[in-house]
Amino acid sequence: MLDGCSDRLTVIWRLDIVFRGIPDVRRMIKRSCGYQGIQYSKDNRTNFWKYFKTTWIKEIVPAWSNTNRLGEDIVNQTNNPLERYNRTLNDAFSVAHPEVTHFISVIEAHSREYVRLINDISNRRTTAPAHAPAQPAPAFDSDSDFEVDSDSDLVVSDPGSEA
Repeated sequence: MLDGCSDRLTVIWRLDIVFRGIPDVRRMIKRSCGYQGIQYSKDNRTNFWKYFKTTWIKEIVPAWSNTNRLGEDIVNQTNNPLERYNRTLNDAFSVAHPEVTHFISVIEAHSREYVRLINDISNRRTTAPAHAPAQPAPAFDSDSDFEVDSDSDLVVSDPGSEA
């Protein structure tokens, strides 16, 4: 598969993923297979897109990973505490593998700062750090004029069944 091909699905309107994003990515994959001399298997791709829709559209809501219409200051941060702490530690070290003594001193300084912050919050000397504000869902234009190619692996015979 083309590098970054599926990344396109994280930057388009989340409600356009199924009707516009997936067909676009499917065409890119088909084209890439043709350039590389790889046989494009419609059956395998149909199974993949069924899995993709079940897992990444229905179970894991696209709004959780889609960055379209978000401010750049929000996109460049993370709400995952471990990832955020990893970034904080990376900023504290000048080399990839610091000496153990330096590593311990940085961890100790961070621990003391977090304990102080928690105590200050519980004693009402300060407030908890602000998180990014909630982002409204983007507006959605109707896809009623959108047509799926008859040879598409996205065609569904029964509108109520999964594609």
